[in-house]
Amino acid sequence: MNLAEVKDGWLRYLMSSLFKSRQPCAEVQEHLDRRFETCMSCPHMTVKKYFSKREWRTCGKCGCAFPAMIFAYEKRCPVGLWEVIPKHVRALDDKEKSQA
Repeated sequence: MNLAEVKDGWLRYLMSSLFKSRQPCAEVQEHLDRRFETCMSCPHMTVKKYFSKREWRTCGKCGCAFPAMIFAYEKRCPVGLWEVIPKHVRALDDKEKSQA
């Protein structure tokens, strides 16, 4: 687990949840959707309960919190189910946000 990736993932996740202008471009969103589906069906995804009713999901291999880990664009799945989001796709996201 790389702390910079964790920070980036949480920041992107929270910003995209709070501000429409910070939502990922369509190309990045495709990668995020695939990551989401892959993680949700992965046997290494663990679910922990706290306060008797809240659920917290983490990767059982790398320990990263879900869904923040899928928003860490430079992160790779520890068991090889998904790769880093390519630079040319990330550049599209950066370009779109700079024009907003």
